[in-house]
Amino acid sequence: MNLIEKYKPYLISLFLLAAFVPYFYISQFANPIADDFTYANRGAHNDLSFLLIQDLFNWNGRYISNIFVFINPISKLDFGLYKSAPIGIILFTIFSFGFFIKSIIGTQIKQSAVRIYALVLTLFYIYQMPIISEGIYWYTGAVTYVLGCAFMLIYLGLLYGLFKERYVLNSKIVQIVLTTIALFVTIGFNEILMIALATFSLVFLLVLYRNKLANIRLALYFVIATMLFSGLVYLAPGNSVRGNHFEDSHNFIHSFGMSVAQTGRFFVSWVLSIPLILLSILYYFLHKKLVEGITLFAKSFYLIPVVSGGLLLFTIFIGSFPAYWSTGMLGQHRTMNVSYFLFIITWFVNLSVCFNHFKIPSFQITQNRRYMVLILIWVSLVFTKNGYHVIADLASDSAVKFNQQMEERYTTFTNSGDTVYFDLISNPPKTLFVLDITDDPNHWLNEGYSIFLEDRTKVVLPSDSLE
Repeated sequence: MNLIEKYKPYLISLFLLAAFVPYFYISQFANPIADDFTYANRGAHNDLSFLLIQDLFNWNGRYISNIFVFINPISKLDFGLYKSAPIGIILFTIFSFGFFIKSIIGTQIKQSAVRIYALVLTLFYIYQMPIISEGIYWYTGAVTYVLGCAFMLIYLGLLYGLFKERYVLNSKIVQIVLTTIALFVTIGFNEILMIALATFSLVFLLVLYRNKLANIRLALYFVIATMLFSGLVYLAPGNSVRGNHFEDSHNFIHSFGMSVAQTGRFFVSWVLSIPLILLSILYYFLHKKLVEGITLFAKSFYLIPVVSGGLLLFTIFIGSFPAYWSTGMLGQHRTMNVSYFLFIITWFVNLSVCFNHFKIPSFQITQNRRYMVLILIWVSLVFTKNGYHVIADLASDSAVKFNQQMEERYTTFTNSGDTVYFDLISNPPKTLFVLDITDDPNHWLNEGYSIFLEDRTKVVLPSDSLE
């Protein structure tokens, strides 16, 4: 029994790592589509600084994610690296969660526990990600939204260390510089993170002021820095140009109403997750331990339930409102991937607030029952929702056939005449499929192939156009 206890953290970590194997394996069947083609072509034939300035004035102000989309691996015809990108993003997310957890609660738990929590949270995020195809396996969507979330964890970990006087290289100046850089990078990924961090900085400053805590000037500095960096994204001239492409954009009543409806929809869906309910039960015991040694948890993050609950709902709202405001619709859910990431963090903050405020009666679960709960969580994460879809896509060969069909397209295009007829993707894998061509040869999805393969004279159409 002692031997089992000794190696228990390693066994748990091994089982959690095994749960990632299908997600890693299926990445070899990922293929570029849509924006991948156009961004890669532009990146291959233009100076990066020119492209960033061009998009700043003509499309958006995402000054960091735009760098990544222009250096898409296929711009160098490196399809192998493209297929490896999902693995890299997942691993970096695990690392970021580990860094964040160690920064916040690392003094109260063992390093093995940090590793386990990082694996659990990353797996939990991927398992219920609103649209995994655009979140992990489509390069353009992954580097614009999910990669930014991982960098946000780095920023929050550095910020906490700064205010707790745990400095990198034992230098406060170095810590401030690194934290500022992390903030600058994170905001530059997308508008949802911009709004989230702007809100966080203001709430953080208010908490320090109302509770007469130290380092208010330092918090004010980060408020100013956040607003300056956010201004680069929000005030970019390209945002207006982009908005003009959509007739129903900038309708506040429609945007607000639909965003409220989407907030309710996603909240119910996410909260009713069995793994979340079970993890929340287990978190109660971790919270009790953290309260004893970390003031932030003992003080309920200096929040009351109505405020923390409002922030929880706000994290969902901001995933949909910018999309409705800019385009008039929530045409895709990749912005909600960011909201779900924020939701996970804010959910556990809310649990601590509620455990303290409502004085939840103490209860115990036997060790054997805890193991049963862990097994049930693992089974749910692996065999339901995205875990189920990735296994189903592999078991049914839809991922393999999708990859074969996409590779045939490249061959067909390069060896045919002016008009190219593609078979539409049959039985598309839910994990990998994003968008397909249309029956309009002038549609940007169709033209993407011609742009990328540098033959604008060819017209791409679905094969059923021959009928």
